[in-house]
Amino acid sequence: MLPTGYKILPDLVNSIEKAEVVLIVSHKRPDYDAVCSSLALYRLLTNAYPDKKIVVGNEDSPSPRMKHLEDYNKIHVDDLSSLIRTYSPQLIICLDGSLHSRFTWDEKTARDLIIEEKISTAVIDHHTSDDITPDAFDIYVNNKAAATSEELYKVFIQGLGWKLDSQIAEYLQLGILSDTNRFLYKIGNFIETAKIVNELMLKGAEIQRLSGKVDELSDLDLQVFQEMFKNLQITDSLNYSFVSDKFSNELQAANTDYTEYKLARRRFVDDFVTGGKNGWGFIVARDWKSDGLYNGSFRSNEGIAECDKLANLFDGGGHKLAAGFDLEAGSVDEAIQLILQRIDKYTL
Repeated sequence: MLPTGYKILPDLVNSIEKAEVVLIVSHKRPDYDAVCSSLALYRLLTNAYPDKKIVVGNEDSPSPRMKHLEDYNKIHVDDLSSLIRTYSPQLIICLDGSLHSRFTWDEKTARDLIIEEKISTAVIDHHTSDDITPDAFDIYVNNKAAATSEELYKVFIQGLGWKLDSQIAEYLQLGILSDTNRFLYKIGNFIETAKIVNELMLKGAEIQRLSGKVDELSDLDLQVFQEMFKNLQITDSLNYSFVSDKFSNELQAANTDYTEYKLARRRFVDDFVTGGKNGWGFIVARDWKSDGLYNGSFRSNEGIAECDKLANLFDGGGHKLAAGFDLEAGSVDEAIQLILQRIDKYTL
């Protein structure tokens, strides 16, 4: 039985009702919003349908700093194709992304298997990008909220009237806190987000307590900060920093957890690149899984740069104040020059 209060998204609910096994996946190299929305949806579906098998998977291990999450150990780390073969889901719900390539390193094999097994697919996302491909999935939900965690609240709590317990509230609050950088980014409808955050607080998801878990600095954070402060450049128009190939190679050789390393870089770009008179900029660093690929992130204060449009120059995407992208280059120095050349042609 569906909970009373179901009024919207009949296709999504019908697909969930029909499936005996539901696989929940989020994007590769998952951040807090990806992990917390996955675990919140796991709890929501498990509570609503105790007889169904609900599986949470990801191709990359979540950060060890997320081990405080109650259901952290329920995340199955394996490639998407293997997860499909192991659990035989009738429905895959993809969170926090709208491209097949966001969820797997082997897009062709996974897509062929989904077609072959006639598996239904649904996406719940919040990003804005020119590359979004809603028609590639059977069901597409995106209200351009501040975080995918907020999208889940709107769909399942507000829309369907499902029960919100304290653990689900904590997951959703953490996802929103992380993706808004504790509300520094004005993403989506800020007033709606504030109301939802208040409801989550009433369920015990206190911002101060949860922020303390997100804000803890590790030794790796400090090492990456030191490297990126050393390389910080303040030009007449923007700020930027980078991780040198040498430092990146040393971290990789030391078997550093990549997700942890990526989170450290994100913290730097969130907290420091928008400082000073320029108020916007970017960071860039070598990708460890693809030779010749570099990952970049734009950040801006309100009213200066449109990060999503800048990221689109590199086929990336995100939000107005925060966006990410990839580019191919022979070195980090070459990557920086390519970024500067391309954004120089873009009128802010």
